[in-house]
Amino acid sequence: LGRLIEKLSRMCDTLDFFLQQSEADKSIMLESLLEIAYSIVTYRARYHRDEEMLAVLYLLVFDRSNPYSLRYLCQSLLDNGAAFNVHEAQSREILQQVLHDMDAIDLSGFEVGAATAARVYERLAGLCADISMGLSIYANSISHQYFLVTDTVSSDTGLETVNKEFL
Repeated sequence: LGRLIEKLSRMCDTLDFFLQQSEADKSIMLESLLEIAYSIVTYRARYHRDEEMLAVLYLLVFDRSNPYSLRYLCQSLLDNGAAFNVHEAQSREILQQVLHDMDAIDLSGFEVGAATAARVYERLAGLCADISMGLSIYANSISHQYFLVTDTVSSDTGLETVNKEFL
């Protein structure tokens, strides 16, 4: 679960940074984005052409078979989290809503530089923010459920951290 959380967090941060760039910078960064996402070989095998914005976004966000896409990582986290019986409903709901919202994004009229692209970028940035919030809640829940929890107490010598319990 830790690896999935880290991968998903890294992809969200990377995509969020990418989405905030100018159109010219985005075009320049496409190959680097694919390399950061460990998806350049997959892209080349599928598309046999230079990087195009729509194809890259599809591969890194929506593709159910790419193990580094946001969709794949979110679904994997939900599936694997169920096996660990993590008692956190809020983060599961957030991630399930993200998957539902991904399905609602219409890429059919996507054109770089057009208003449709700007709307898609805005919605994807919102998804990244939602995923980051869900991951934070989820990671805290896992920590409290499975790892050592500490409390800070005051004593004669000042503040000290003591073990509360080992879960």
